[in-house]
Amino acid sequence: MKKLIFILCTLGLMLFGTASAEAATYLKIGLKYGNKSVSECTLGSNSGFFGYLGGQLVFSANEGTLTAVADNGAVNLYGASGTLYYTIGAEALEIAPASGESITINSTPYRGSAMLYVRDGLITVINCVELESYLKSVVPSEMPASWNSEALKAQAVCARNYALSNLEKYKDYGFDMDDTVSNQVYKGINAENAASSKAVEETAGVSLMYDGKLVQTFFFSSGAGITEDVSNVWGSNVPYLKSVGVPGETVRTWEKSFTASELTDRLNSVGIDVGTVKRIDIVKRSPAGRVTEAVITGNKGTYTAKLEKARTVFGLNSAMYDIEIVSNTPKEPVVNNYRTSVAGAVLGKYLFELLNPFGASDENIFVFSGKGNGHGVGMSQYGAKALADGGYSYEAILKHFYTGSYIVRN
Repeated sequence: MKKLIFILCTLGLMLFGTASAEAATYLKIGLKYGNKSVSECTLGSNSGFFGYLGGQLVFSANEGTLTAVADNGAVNLYGASGTLYYTIGAEALEIAPASGESITINSTPYRGSAMLYVRDGLITVINCVELESYLKSVVPSEMPASWNSEALKAQAVCARNYALSNLEKYKDYGFDMDDTVSNQVYKGINAENAASSKAVEETAGVSLMYDGKLVQTFFFSSGAGITEDVSNVWGSNVPYLKSVGVPGETVRTWEKSFTASELTDRLNSVGIDVGTVKRIDIVKRSPAGRVTEAVITGNKGTYTAKLEKARTVFGLNSAMYDIEIVSNTPKEPVVNNYRTSVAGAVLGKYLFELLNPFGASDENIFVFSGKGNGHGVGMSQYGAKALADGGYSYEAILKHFYTGSYIVRN
């Protein structure tokens, strides 16, 4: 069985090349890689370990803990007893529990097995896990498990589609997706919940399709009653990613403020240099009301932020926003219109200093006030909750958000 896990992991990229959910059995999830690679990794199992290289058993360890330590371009694998079980090179070694379904990786329990290899002198750590087990961790990590079961089922199908559509995304590192919001949040067994696991089980084998292909099921937190056409966010033309209204969705508001210098620093951090920001003009919105073009003017020039950048360059919750520029220069008060009198001048100076103990600033404050949270494309999670609470089935929710899509069961 453990050898089968390795073979499926090894051949997974080839098997997952089709749109069929039926062939998608195992995923490789990158936990530590690139600048997050580690010099040491601890594995735990209640049943001991088997180690496989290229599908062949290369060691067994009747110990509860193994520690992988990077050393001079290789990784030495030691037991708690101090026994050196294996030295890992550039080829990935799969380490599976001798029995049972879980293994701990740096104290976090995961289903499936671990895969380790050395790259640039450090350890890349991967979790090889069966698709449905992966989803049982992802769904409650992306949506509260206390929500309506139909919303949870919709999220399960979205997560399944997303996983199948993004295989080989990190093929240079030897895995499919990582465990962060850049893909889907995955926290291992600790995140699992009975309600969300039931939603995964009740939608097992269900995929969302359009014209015979898997739908790219982008989702986001909340859309303030309307989603966005993908052309107004990423500039692409996808027939099922259109703007749709979301009846009953709660409008979630937010506000963010930046001084001119804070905004200037933020823009500089993403490679935009217009000097000190003086003004921002919204020049174009989508029919749904999201900003699709904003002109930033500084003392050194201008920059036009278009589509998704009209949100991300400012670090905003959503692109559905307005801007107010507030002067931060406090004015010395006029007392009874006698500024020139001695009494008026003294009292005015006293009040000015009392109200502004740290002195005046000549910086403008840019106040962004908006609605919704996320890029706006695909399924609004709070919108799915509203529809589910209103009696929609998960199939109806998915068809609402992904125009012209249909359900396939394998």
